[in-house]
Amino acid sequence: MNPKKKDDTFIYLLKRLINKLQKKRKIQFIFLLIIMLLNTFAEVVSIGLVIPFIGFLTQSEKLWNNPYVRQFATTFGYEEPSQLLLLTTILFSLTCIFAAMVRLLSLFLNLRFAAALGSDIGAKVYQNCLYQPYTFYIS
Repeated sequence: MNPKKKDDTFIYLLKRLINKLQKKRKIQFIFLLIIMLLNTFAEVVSIGLVIPFIGFLTQSEKLWNNPYVRQFATTFGYEEPSQLLLLTTILFSLTCIFAAMVRLLSLFLNLRFAAALGSDIGAKVYQNCLYQPYTFYIS
């Protein structure tokens, strides 16, 4: 087996690539990382709310007997557990819609960044080929 040299490691190559990026692309990359973290958080929240939501749908009376839930609900004018059903369904739906929108935004920005980065790299390679001396091509 051939041991890897330092120049062959993924992290080393990634650092070299990031150092070659323009300042604008570095800022876009950091923004993309932030959007990806927001996407991760939104996905975890939306998936994590599925089981409690199903539990509320099936056992709303049991949840209504909790004094904290009842006090919270009566503060906002809800007197029966069936009235809370609409509110929780709307909140769960809005959470899922928000997660889907963040996912679409992340996908859109990721594809756009990849296309721009590929274009930059292609332009740099083409420029390097154009500025080669004539002797490079005839040898």
